[in-house]
Amino acid sequence: MKLFIFCLLTLCGSAVGGMFSLKLSLRCENLEKFLNMLEYIRAEIRYTHTALPTIFGRIKNELDFFVSDRLVAVSENAESFIEEWKSCLEKVSSLTQQDVKALMFLGSSLGKSDIQGQMSVIDLTRDRLTTSLENAREEKNRKGRLYITLGIMLGAGVGILML
Repeated sequence: MKLFIFCLLTLCGSAVGGMFSLKLSLRCENLEKFLNMLEYIRAEIRYTHTALPTIFGRIKNELDFFVSDRLVAVSENAESFIEEWKSCLEKVSSLTQQDVKALMFLGSSLGKSDIQGQMSVIDLTRDRLTTSLENAREEKNRKGRLYITLGIMLGAGVGILML
């Protein structure tokens, strides 16, 4: 019975460590998706001069990431768009404050200038997110295994104390 409790606590600790490690992986994955979305928006604006509502509708259908039905619907109204953009960002919980700040800058700037201005905003956001992605990958590599190992050790430590 004691061995079972020890194993159970070790597994629970491992699961907690895995959860923290997964959050790091999820941040990398989401930043990669946002960078893909930026490239998509950039290409649509630059080459086809497509309007934002159409772009977001296509992103929703083709990429199936981040864009809500409401965001597509309100993308013509600047104030409602920014509110819905922020609401969509809040649903992506793995992002840091720095990531959200860069994406909020993008959301508040899209559709407010000519094509060249929008390209500049997208490029600036892409550069910021690329830096964030590099940092996230480094953090994942450095801390990912650490979290799992600490979880296992913590679970085993608590199990030993209970024996």
